[in-house]
Amino acid sequence: MIVKDGTLGHTLFVLTDGKARVQKGNRTPGEFFGEIAVLDRRPRTASVVADSPVTCLVLHREDLRKVLAEEPQIAWSMLIALASRLRGD
Repeated sequence: MIVKDGTLGHTLFVLTDGKARVQKGNRTPGEFFGEIAVLDRRPRTASVVADSPVTCLVLHREDLRKVLAEEPQIAWSMLIALASRLRGD
């Protein structure tokens, strides 16, 4: 288990290698996960479990804020991915 539903989360994960799955709705997490708890400082909305050995970059909340301020294109890409998830694409 990489992240557990209902726990507080202060980090976003960027999956760089391997496979993982979301345990709510049996979705795949995409390139990144954990962003919702990082953004709103509330408990995680789902668990993410590795299906193989994985490698992730881990960004703490303040580090993510700095990256997004310095690289607004990354913020835009994240918003597009989040919109796609909300639509169920």
